[in-house]
Amino acid sequence: MEERNELDWLESMALRQGGIGMSYSVIHMTKLKMGAMKGIENHNERIKDSRTNPDIVDARSHLNYDLHRSDDSRTYYMRTKDRISELDLPKAIRKDAVVSVGFITTSDKAFFDGLTPEQSKKFFQASYDFLKERYGEKNVISSKVHLDERTPHMHTYIVPVTQDGRLSAKSIFTPVELKSLQTDYNRHMREHGFNLDKGENTRTHIEMSEFKKQTAFEELRKVEGTLSMHTELSKSVEKQFKELSDNRDSLMGEVTALKTDLKALRSDLERVKDIKVAFNEIDAIQGEFGLIGKKKVKVKTEDFDKLKDIGKRQHVLETKLERLERDNKSLSQDLDKYRSRDMDTYKKDIEREKQLKGMAKEIDTVKDFLVDTNQLESYRKFREEQELVKKQMQKQMQKDAWDLER
Repeated sequence: MEERNELDWLESMALRQGGIGMSYSVIHMTKLKMGAMKGIENHNERIKDSRTNPDIVDARSHLNYDLHRSDDSRTYYMRTKDRISELDLPKAIRKDAVVSVGFITTSDKAFFDGLTPEQSKKFFQASYDFLKERYGEKNVISSKVHLDERTPHMHTYIVPVTQDGRLSAKSIFTPVELKSLQTDYNRHMREHGFNLDKGENTRTHIEMSEFKKQTAFEELRKVEGTLSMHTELSKSVEKQFKELSDNRDSLMGEVTALKTDLKALRSDLERVKDIKVAFNEIDAIQGEFGLIGKKKVKVKTEDFDKLKDIGKRQHVLETKLERLERDNKSLSQDLDKYRSRDMDTYKKDIEREKQLKGMAKEIDTVKDFLVDTNQLESYRKFREEQELVKKQMQKQMQKDAWDLER
């Protein structure tokens, strides 16, 4: 009853602002992230029963119709994603980027009550043409007319692409653009035979109660999509953070082991380098020149065996020295690699922490919005219903699995 009194008050205010019997053109814009597209499509296409808008009359939903590519079987998400991929952007878009802009175009209920079905269709066709020409037909994702609610209206979703091919709602929808949008839309509708006053360009002065209500529902759906996206992202980040922490501990263990091995090898290497052949023993060996010539020397058998032993030891030590030098180089490279990987892991940990803080801040903003629009309790009930359905589905799946095992 309290909500109905508020709606009645807004309608009376609308009549006082616009004048008795006068109607006005209304166009409202809202920015959307990728996580909201599924919820938007579910509502727009009436895929699921609405728990947020009791004004929908299911028996009239068959009267709703498309004005943009009704034969496109792709989801809103895929249409949006495909259009963005066509832009050939230099880098991937941020997860919190605005990927779509939604428009609601309508007038007041009394205005539509005075139109024939053909005139009503002409009204929405003119509205669609205005948006298509202003922001580019290839950027339009969907344009759906709803006739199953109290006041007929149209939802149009557009990917915000600039003239130079960038994805940027901020660059397109400046304060100047938003102000001229109201004026230009009203002029366009007048040129097509609809004598309407220009609607206000701020939310606090929107003259139509149904429009304000519809906007609140749209914002709630957007919030639900954002919350769902961030819930999944939060779980993913927590999982990745744990994996990174485990990997970091493992890497630190490997680095410690490598440092120990490297230290031992360096010690061996130093010992090998310090080993010197006993040259004094070699110098002490005396020989006699043979009778045939001075190119051959006769030595004692004992001295000859000693020379052979020294030669063998020299060869073994040189071989070991070469191997140790190779191992030392390889281990040094491995250690550098693990140090680099450990630093990358640390940087990723910092980035994940920033993401978690950002998500916590956005969730607080969402909660504030729900409180401000008196939708917090409705949202909680909606989430409880979702959890209940989820549990029932899990129980049914377990029961089906047991039945198969029997």
